[in-house]
Amino acid sequence: MGCVFVVFATALVPALPLGPSVCTAQATTDELIPGGNNVLLGIAGYPGIGVQATYVAPGRMYTREAVFLADVSRFTSTGSSEIAVAIGASLRIVGSLEVLGMARPRTYDVHVGTRIGPGLRFGFDEDRPDRNQRFNLIFEPFVRLTIAPRRLVYFEAGLARPKIRVGIKI
Repeated sequence: MGCVFVVFATALVPALPLGPSVCTAQATTDELIPGGNNVLLGIAGYPGIGVQATYVAPGRMYTREAVFLADVSRFTSTGSSEIAVAIGASLRIVGSLEVLGMARPRTYDVHVGTRIGPGLRFGFDEDRPDRNQRFNLIFEPFVRLTIAPRRLVYFEAGLARPKIRVGIKI
């Protein structure tokens, strides 16, 4: 699990553009969540390993989003893989405080939200009853921290598999 994050961090460093840092007090909301639609792409872990792709349509105090999650846990006969698609929304905590005039422009934001959608689980050693119960409904409360040192990076934790995610805005 820890090895996956080390590999991702090593791959992430060359992807960050060179140039002046935006980690100053002059950072604006546009540097954190640009006014257009965004795609966040990341790796995920625990349990197992996986990927996440999120489409985010931001507002100043909230986001609307759709997510694709894929996960494989335990590469043994007792393991399983899961894919899910969900839609939802989140409240931008620091962005909301900034809009209300209670915070200065910043280089980070915290999102608290929920998503819901269909998922499919495939066991490696399924019997007939397991195959009949492949479909499941994903309900996922989540918390996401976005920072913008040079490029938007996010860290997210949720209840759906995979539970811990790290990635960048592409």
